[in-house]
Amino acid sequence: MKRLTGYLFFVFAFLTVSCQSPVSSSANMTITHVGWSADSTPSDWWSATATNRPGLVYNFTLYFDGNVNASDIAYARVYLPGNKNLWWTFDLSNQFNGASKSIGGSTNFWESDNFNELHFGTMTAEVKLVSGKLVDYDFVTGLPGGAANSGASIVYSPSAESTPSYPSVSSPAMTCPIVNSASFGGTGTTITFTVLGQNINNGRVWFYDAANNYIGKSMSFRDQTTGATNSIFGSGTFSRTSGSSNTVLVPSNGITDRSGNVISSAQYQTITHCRVYIYDGIQYATGSNPSYTDFDYRAISSLY
Repeated sequence: MKRLTGYLFFVFAFLTVSCQSPVSSSANMTITHVGWSADSTPSDWWSATATNRPGLVYNFTLYFDGNVNASDIAYARVYLPGNKNLWWTFDLSNQFNGASKSIGGSTNFWESDNFNELHFGTMTAEVKLVSGKLVDYDFVTGLPGGAANSGASIVYSPSAESTPSYPSVSSPAMTCPIVNSASFGGTGTTITFTVLGQNINNGRVWFYDAANNYIGKSMSFRDQTTGATNSIFGSGTFSRTSGSSNTVLVPSNGITDRSGNVISSAQYQTITHCRVYIYDGIQYATGSNPSYTDFDYRAISSLY
């Protein structure tokens, strides 16, 4: 059987590792939901020592109910659409979170045949307990913006390859934005960037220190409730048309860490680099309860 390749780029510190817990004879679980995103990534997103640097990756999170520890699980997998011979396997030692009852997060799974293309459609998440019980859950991955697939079954990174391997059944993922300039320090950080491609709905800026350690993120470009452009845009508008240039001024008190806390002035002074990332979600920004932060696809700029 062929096993697909996955590379774990980073693991959030809050993940709960439960491998030392004893196996429970009463372990039982059901998968309630699978969250997913497909990320277009630049080459420098990966470690300088990484053997593989895929341009398009899946991130999955399996949510479950029941009484189960990581030690009760033999394996947790996601199978490609209609193919039980191809799968990705979760790293339970790092990706099992008993507190949130989830498995996964930043999985960064890619296909070994082509680092810049992913199959999409009806996938199956499967967990096998040590007792031998199998738990399955089918879920559907689609195209950016919730667009109809028009017969497509493969999505590709237009930032990494101009022509997909199988053009008749392929459709583009999100295109990585480009940071044109950035000025750090003072009372605010000014960043100019260009968006590329279609289905752009929202975005943020990530900030890093000189050693490329993550510091925090800006507010989203559009308000999560109203969809209005946030005040960090001097022009008053987040231009989402491909090729559009945007400038944001992020105040020193407008950057939050992973816990949602505003970073300190000392942390702010260490900011040396940034990335801009954009995401879809047009499909979620309609109806009676629109969301301007939900997304299925992201695209990340190179480090500036």
